[in-house]
Amino acid sequence: MADSEAQSYARLRRLISEAPGSSIQGCDEAAWADNATLGYTSLAINTSLAVVAAVRAASLITL
Repeated sequence: MADSEAQSYARLRRLISEAPGSSIQGCDEAAWADNATLGYTSLAINTSLAVVAAVRAASLITL
């Protein structure tokens, strides 16, 4: 959830700041979820929730 939120934050800023017709970069969320290095099954949920809250707060302030 935190990575998806952060990606959406970056995509929105690119959409606003880049020239019309620019491509929005995608990502393979299933591949991210399956990657053990990213720690989705072992990291504390509080860290992810803090990322979501911070990204949402930054988006609210900016927009």
